Amino acid sequence: TAYEIKECDWSSDVCSSDLALTSPFALNAIPVHLNASFNNDASGSYVRGLIHVAPEAITVHENADGTYELQFEVLVYAFGDNGLPVDHLDRIATLKMPKDLYERFKTAGLVYDVAFPMKKPGGYQIRVALRDKESGKIGSASQFVDVPDLRKKRLILSGISFATVGDRAAGKTANDDLDALTATSQRSFARGDLLTYGVRIFNAKQDQTVSKLNMRVRVYYEGDMVLDGQWKALGPDSFADPLRPVALGSLSLGPSMRPGSYVLEVTVRDDLRDAKHQLAVQRLDFEVRP
Repeated sequence: TAYEIKECDWSSDVCSSDLALTSPFALNAIPVHLNASFNNDASGSYVRGLIHVAPEAITVHENADGTYELQFEVLVYAFGDNGLPVDHLDRIATLKMPKDLYERFKTAGLVYDVAFPMKKPGGYQIRVALRDKESGKIGSASQFVDVPDLRKKRLILSGISFATVGDRAAGKTANDDLDALTATSQRSFARGDLLTYGVRIFNAKQDQTVSKLNMRVRVYYEGDMVLDGQWKALGPDSFADPLRPVALGSLSLGPSMRPGSYVLEVTVRDDLRDAKHQLAVQRLDFEVRP
């Protein structure tokens, strides 16, 4: 896979566009999905946006060497709670694919991964617009993201990440980075899938080298709880980074599950904290297809 990324300004001739700043965000000629979530690493807090584009939305050409090529423009803005932009990026991306990756693209589409460093905590609206370079068609999406203040030392969870192992009954397995990005961006799964999920934990207490973290998962369908999981202690594998341990789990989406919209709720409990401050909760909606 080869990417060529360069700066682009949608309001200039570089992108051959005379669109106003906000107009792309109201257009939906092509399907675009966004999953934006808070996270933190050694460099600081950031919002990660995964933009999924359906394969039929982008024009693809076959090259003489047997590879396939597509080009699209992406515009991403982060707006603060005062309605003013705090960060943005404009990009033209050219993607060249060998035949095997192209066959995968025709089924799964593509995921564009962006990240915004966030210097200040608060609520942000992430807006994205993506345009097929050849047809000029545009799709857009937006999502609200809360960036917490880690300096307050309360227990905090990152956004939930998804991955999936395909239809186990059919013997299909796929669990690499590309599948994880696609699963997290679309949040759409089939009955029979094994859905894996994870969150990163911040400000967990430690007693010397001992942490006492537990995780519970609940699932809701149309507001009704359909799964009430048990508390489970996090194992040693969760503490590869002691400052940012992870909580991982999996759900079997059985064949009897009703198609529709669900909410996954992950709760982490820190038993080294007092009862009033020992819980942190993160939720994310997902779809089960017929």
